[in-house]
Amino acid sequence: MKTKILFLLIALSTFSINATSTKANLVTNNANICVTEQIKGVFDGADEFGYTFILSLEDGEGVIFTFNKLESNVKEVYNLESDDLVGKTFLISFEMVTTKDPNGNEIETDVYTITDLETI
Repeated sequence: MKTKILFLLIALSTFSINATSTKANLVTNNANICVTEQIKGVFDGADEFGYTFILSLEDGEGVIFTFNKLESNVKEVYNLESDDLVGKTFLISFEMVTTKDPNGNEIETDVYTITDLETI
């Protein structure tokens, strides 16, 4: 599991636009692992699966990434349910929480929550 978290941190740090540095924090306890991160991305829309952004790699290739949830403070400022913000570039602050199965099984669930957005 630590390898998974390390891979995620490395992968997300390569998703930044214009080689912008990222901030990452890792918090663990017996049941959850929480990673906080910042990346840049272009909003691509919302659907039943979440909020999709196109993240640009340094080689110019785009990667589609969907966040599962929005914090209420983000919902108050940005209406990501409408198409008005499609194509806008944002600095995205988010957290990824990995929850282990409470019965001790090797089942893990990752939830990506946008905690803050800033237009660029």
